[in-house]
Amino acid sequence: SAQNWSGLFLFFLRTEQPELANQTIELMDEKATMASVRKADLMAQFYSLLEQRDKAEAKLQEALQLDESDVEIHVRLAELSLESDTATAEKHLRTVLELKPTHDQARRMLASILATRGGEQEWKEAVTLLDTNTDPSVYDARLQAMVLAQRRGADNLAKAREILERLLTDVEAATP
Repeated sequence: SAQNWSGLFLFFLRTEQPELANQTIELMDEKATMASVRKADLMAQFYSLLEQRDKAEAKLQEALQLDESDVEIHVRLAELSLESDTATAEKHLRTVLELKPTHDQARRMLASILATRGGEQEWKEAVTLLDTNTDPSVYDARLQAMVLAQRRGADNLAKAREILERLLTDVEAATP
């Protein structure tokens, strides 16, 4: 089962035995009987933990070929691409939002990419993405404040400050 393979892999990782962790991945590839998508995804997670980015990406691509509609595979590919290729990350996040428009993590990640990129159109889309959540979280509010502060301008800075102060008030009110 995935839990048993994870346990063995994490044991070797935590005991600083990366060679045995790698051997566990190879053995899992040969012997594990779990669904192919799940196995490729789990192997990608293991490779990521070993900081073997290329192998992790190859396994995620394999999983994606098996099930193009798996939003979590798209999210993991986006996370993996964020540092080196934001265009690829953006493509995967847009796919997630097409498949599941309520996926909060994808919505926030895409808003962050767009806000960082700059430009009027990107900024507007980032704000729209953060405004579309019907049940906004603290994460949405903080990111919205960051986007507004990044944009500068007296109105944006005032709105960012208002959001952050509201968050502090909400936290203090909720604390017994």
